[in-house]
Amino acid sequence: MERANNIIFVGIKKNITELPKGKWVDELSRVIWSHNTTESRTTKFTPFKLLYGEEVVTPEEIRLKSWRTSEEAGAEEEDIKPSIDTIEAGMIQAAINLG
Repeated sequence: MERANNIIFVGIKKNITELPKGKWVDELSRVIWSHNTTESRTTKFTPFKLLYGEEVVTPEEIRLKSWRTSEEAGAEEEDIKPSIDTIEAGMIQAAINLG
């Protein structure tokens, strides 16, 4: 957790050099999004995938109605939700990647 906090702090610090004092809060959500959707070199997974078992759907995919967000995909909601087994398999693979 400390490593993630440090990465987020460094990301905010890099992006606030041109912002007025106290505006770092405006950058926080963008930096956290970037951290959570960037693949780790060690685990080969994003933090989002390790937590939820699936990659994040980006705002562009929603706006452009990609195949993952279209209603014509035909999957029931239960089929879309990742199972605990899927999430655990991702975590096991991440642990293997660490070794």
